[in-house]
Amino acid sequence: MAERTLVCIINQTRAHEVTWPSFKRFVLDEIGADLAVCVGVGPDYDHTNPFFANAQHRWTIEEPEDYGDVYDMAARILGSTADWRRLMEVPSQWLGGIKGPHAHPASAGIGTFYRWFLLHNLRKSGALDAYDRFIVTRSDYYYVCPHPPLSLLDSRYFWVPDGEDYHGIVDRYGLFSRADVEAGLNFLEYILREPDDLYRRMSWYRNWNPERCLRMHLERFGVAHRLRRFPFFMFAARGASDTSTWTMGEYDAALSCYVKYPAEHERAMRAQGRFRSAQDWETVLSGAVRTD
Repeated sequence: MAERTLVCIINQTRAHEVTWPSFKRFVLDEIGADLAVCVGVGPDYDHTNPFFANAQHRWTIEEPEDYGDVYDMAARILGSTADWRRLMEVPSQWLGGIKGPHAHPASAGIGTFYRWFLLHNLRKSGALDAYDRFIVTRSDYYYVCPHPPLSLLDSRYFWVPDGEDYHGIVDRYGLFSRADVEAGLNFLEYILREPDDLYRRMSWYRNWNPERCLRMHLERFGVAHRLRRFPFFMFAARGASDTSTWTMGEYDAALSCYVKYPAEHERAMRAQGRFRSAQDWETVLSGAVRTD
């Protein structure tokens, strides 16, 4: 029986005017995957956007003004009464999106919530058992060539693009088997259930970001050694009307969008010239090695 794959879009469905055509062509159609969206919605949310409209699974939550509120909601679901807010004292921007004393900038804490909220809904709906592999990513990626064939991406490992690590592991796109998806998505449970232990692990350092947190979490689960890489074949884009909590990017007239991360864009452009077919990917990935 052929493996079933679910591509999961988390956080938001922004930049869909720019990114949907390449996502459908080079990801969904290329690997024959189903689509899930797990996003925050507000009163003005566009339910006709193509990511939402074409999804087989839709999991939404009313987007809060303070993501600390939904952390508290998750804690109640998990039955935890531990004081997770003491972790706000661990500095930098890994809990951005939560208000209060020691508030962090940006929105990294929002992504942590939606990864857990995705896992919660995969479990609750039965989708966790219905699929063999899970891609967890964002809607604002512009794809420039076909997705690597999943047959070349050994399911004994989990796969991420080869860059944008920021001294950790890139968290913008990950391919997990069913056996690894819980480890990849449940950092929030560690925050909520064991904040004292996490505080001891993190309080020595002052520059935590989501990439460092992901590496630490996977090392704690004993799975970081099974990390594998493939070349970036996409880059984060912003439409003219989209906002951003981190970088607005630079306008690319040829693509009619803003490029958010120049180094990521450069990697994708190199891939565009190299990978035009499954055979092109096979030449590179048949010799994939550990890069953790």
